[in-house]
Amino acid sequence: MRESREQWRERVAQWRTSGLTAREFAARNKINAHTLRHWAWQLGRETGDVTSLARVPALIEVHARHAADDRFEIELGDRRVRVPPSFDADALRRLLAALEEAS
Repeated sequence: MRESREQWRERVAQWRTSGLTAREFAARNKINAHTLRHWAWQLGRETGDVTSLARVPALIEVHARHAADDRFEIELGDRRVRVPPSFDADALRRLLAALEEAS
């Protein structure tokens, strides 16, 4: 059965206030995480609400890890970015911004 726009609007609002990632919320509610993200994007685009286009993680964890090549990892929700010791800071900022927008 297809769900209405209003049902998705309510579901997206519940997700936004839940503090969960899209994947966690979707799993608990037996829905597809990609569909949830799409509706959040679509509804935000329609209303012009740019704050709903990107979900900023409430917490970013950085774990120290001993790696032979001195790289480090950044986890944003369900995404992991491995960064080599020599990296372009501007490129990393653009990548992180893009990942936040996609969440």
